[in-house]
Amino acid sequence: MILSCCYYSSWCFQSSSSFVVSSSRCRCLMSSTLCDVHKSSKANNSVSIAALIHDETTITTEPTILKNLDGLLLPRHIAFICDGNSRWSRKRMSHTSGRNQKILTSNNDGHIIRQHQQVTAGREEEEEENSNNNINRGITSLARSMMGHIAGAKRVVSIINMLLSIMEEHQKQQQQRAQLSCDDERMTTAYSDKNNNIPKNNTMIQYCTLFAFSTENWSRPAYEINAIFALIERISRRYRYSNKFSAFHDGKVRFRLLGDIDDGRIPSSTREELYELVRSSNKACYDRIERRRSIIDEYDDTNDDIPTLTICLAINYGGRADILRAATEYAQSIIDAASFSTHATTTTTTATTTTPPTIDIIDENEISKRLCTATIPNVDLIVRTGGECRLSNFFLWESAYAELYFCDTLWPDFDNVALYDALSWYSNRERRFGGR
Repeated sequence: MILSCCYYSSWCFQSSSSFVVSSSRCRCLMSSTLCDVHKSSKANNSVSIAALIHDETTITTEPTILKNLDGLLLPRHIAFICDGNSRWSRKRMSHTSGRNQKILTSNNDGHIIRQHQQVTAGREEEEEENSNNNINRGITSLARSMMGHIAGAKRVVSIINMLLSIMEEHQKQQQQRAQLSCDDERMTTAYSDKNNNIPKNNTMIQYCTLFAFSTENWSRPAYEINAIFALIERISRRYRYSNKFSAFHDGKVRFRLLGDIDDGRIPSSTREELYELVRSSNKACYDRIERRRSIIDEYDDTNDDIPTLTICLAINYGGRADILRAATEYAQSIIDAASFSTHATTTTTTATTTTPPTIDIIDENEISKRLCTATIPNVDLIVRTGGECRLSNFFLWESAYAELYFCDTLWPDFDNVALYDALSWYSNRERRFGGR
């Protein structure tokens, strides 16, 4: 069940009514509740949480999708606002309604007992009953939410696999070009005219940013936040250790973190796991380069042409906060420089003060290089799922000339066909960057 992703955690889950449950009891309560959810899902032919969390089936890429990408101008940097997980789960989970409902209580030994109770006025121990109902509602809400988040996490893996397939296909096409260039011009022209499989696109996707957790998401219930971070930690660990993600171990994908990961509200175990994910991916990429250098001539220019997909995880990220932090650092650097110059430029007769910095000194490049996105290119295409048409404080600085693609598809349903539609739409855009 869902607790398989949180079992190793020692956190406590809190509901909106501020009750606190120990981690062991919470696992029992959630397991019991999700058993009912699982049965209800099977009865309604909907997707079960157990199937979502335990399904590690390798996601395949449709060959026709890759073939149709031929000729499209692809973005170098694509970003996703992964919206619609909770709505996706609400559509697939049955809602318990009516006066009769299952509630959960516990005896003195900590064992969980499920029993049917009828809500009536004037019931004795009404306060205890309300508390139990609050627990039940909180856990049921968490179950609904996490079912969507788990499906969304699987979609993240699917999108990464698809982007890797696109990158590998592009690399194969480049090799075909290189092979054709070795022939004489006449043969090359004739071959190109007869073969439509030779690529026409001149770029590939190298960077992908996933908006996983915003600075505004801290306003959500504490139990949901804790469960989300537990899921992030679980997926990260599985990605590092599972042999189903061979691209990670082969050094074809590199992970980066955007946002305030050192925020004390983020569980330390999640923070350490994310940092380990970045270190492991960097090491795998370095080892891949070293392996290639060992078999290719040291002076071969192709040594540096090793395609790598960089996945940026925006966690505890906010566009305004990032701009504010960068501007503050820049302002402080100007003040420090002026103060240093004032004390450094002295003569034997009198101290010479430096002219204070003016507004003309401020350069937008000084802000850009202090953002957490300083070492990656500006985003070319932002895709937001779920039907909302706004950026929600995401990449406010970096999206100045980005193409914005909004679709009604919920994130867990954003499959390879939906991705192709977004890329095809982008390819038809004319980007002038203010010119003509």
